[in-house]
Amino acid sequence: MFVAFTVAALHANLSLWTPYLSDQPRKRKFLNGANFASAGATVLPFNDPDLLHLDIQLAFFKNVANLWRQELGNAEANKRLNNAVFLISIGGVDYFLFPSDKPNATESEKHEYVNWVIGNITNTITEIYEMGGRKFAFQNVAPVGCAPAVKQTYHIREDECMEELLELPKLHNNALINAVEELEIKLPEFKYLIFDYYNLVYDRVKHPFKYGIEVSNTACCGSGAYRGVDCGIGGYELCSDPNEYLYFDGNHLIERAYSQISELLWSGGKNVTKPLNMKQLIALEPHHEEIVKFSDHAMKSSE
Repeated sequence: MFVAFTVAALHANLSLWTPYLSDQPRKRKFLNGANFASAGATVLPFNDPDLLHLDIQLAFFKNVANLWRQELGNAEANKRLNNAVFLISIGGVDYFLFPSDKPNATESEKHEYVNWVIGNITNTITEIYEMGGRKFAFQNVAPVGCAPAVKQTYHIREDECMEELLELPKLHNNALINAVEELEIKLPEFKYLIFDYYNLVYDRVKHPFKYGIEVSNTACCGSGAYRGVDCGIGGYELCSDPNEYLYFDGNHLIERAYSQISELLWSGGKNVTKPLNMKQLIALEPHHEEIVKFSDHAMKSSE
């Protein structure tokens, strides 16, 4: 959710974080943070070279942490890691891919898969914590089954969502709460928020008029019954006014919706983000007497 980065940066008077894979000179581009996000990214390692899974993104982060140590010295690098907020927004693609990989999955297999995804996220957070990270913002998984791309792929009725791809995100989101609460017990300086992205999107799907939305079941741009695929490719269709829609293409909301939702991440109440919002999380000061110096931990560069 790039708009979340933008809104947080503007409110915190920070420059936008540079995409890790950008072509700017490496020594300059990451000193104020980095964006490791990638289209189609997954938590789990799928056999697809175009999907940058979470372990790869963690390796990218380790490279940036090493760069900070080289360019800024250990003391300043430690300070930046301790004060940084790590925004974790990943998992939707893992569940989007699940029905095609396991078309007849049992309830046990679904729970096992969710535990695998959550376990990988937890391991990543623990590694970042051991390197000095203290503040984490988790965005839970969206109602994937309502996306036009999903509805079109699985021939779902116009006024419905694909139930399995509502069930899996809900299982994930409940498991995420439990996992994060366990991390809070295990890691003494661990601070966090969980942002309820699922319900913010789902309410807009089911009650669009509350938000000034005219169309929530079809995308503005694309091809097919719900314009669910191929936005910008071939003979695609484009709506006349994107602001009347919830989804711009088969999987992504329009900018206005992202902006509204991101403002709630920044300063929303406990009904949408708890126990803190982003503004409160950024303002927290770490307890420096207990800070782990990341220079004490071996970090291998993946370059």
